[in-house]
Amino acid sequence: MFPVILQQLRTEKGLTRQDVADYLGKTPQAYGYYEKGKREPNYDTLISLADLFDVSIDYLLGRNYQHLVGDDEHLFFIDTSELTDEAVEDVKKHVEYMRYKSQGDHSSEKLRS
Repeated sequence: MFPVILQQLRTEKGLTRQDVADYLGKTPQAYGYYEKGKREPNYDTLISLADLFDVSIDYLLGRNYQHLVGDDEHLFFIDTSELTDEAVEDVKKHVEYMRYKSQGDHSSEKLRS
């Protein structure tokens, strides 16, 4: 399950194996072994992959289907197991819109002070 999820996340993000290998500080061949299921990453590499793809380690390992949504200050998980890829993208766009709208609200509050 892990190799399939890893390859899916990489292609969804439009990255090459070389891109991910560079990010991890590994050779493309070493990274390719993860996608082929010939090797398993260590804990630090799992954390780096989860950060790169904005998913939980549980998601990477196929334990649940949750995506991280938000920014460094306000992260939360959503269960996407029953959503289409299009619906997941809509949720992400809505979060971005609400962030934009909130930033506008904060700036107008400052003007009133």
